[in-house]
Amino acid sequence: APVAVGVTSHSSHDMYMCGGRGKCVDIIHVVGDHLCQLGKPPARPDLGPATTGNEESDEEDTEEEESTEATSPCDNTGESEDLATNVDALRIDTTQGSLDEHETSTESR
Repeated sequence: APVAVGVTSHSSHDMYMCGGRGKCVDIIHVVGDHLCQLGKPPARPDLGPATTGNEESDEEDTEEEESTEATSPCDNTGESEDLATNVDALRIDTTQGSLDEHETSTESR
């Protein structure tokens, strides 16, 4: 089960040359961090067991899907605040201090 999201720190060639030792992934998000506490996450779909692709696809098409609620690894144990309030608190104002396109073109001349 995935427990973190990240990006690689090195190219595949660099990772091969260092033998996979050292820090190779920069972690962005882990299960249970502040992002999980921002609101109720959507229900995860039940994908069923992993298949190898050898089964006939007709069997999969005829089966009925059962709707089950998946449990979230992000348990909101405390009182949850409104998601919109949290998003507004995290929003950064990017309009101040920026130059419009006309000002930048006249200054470069």
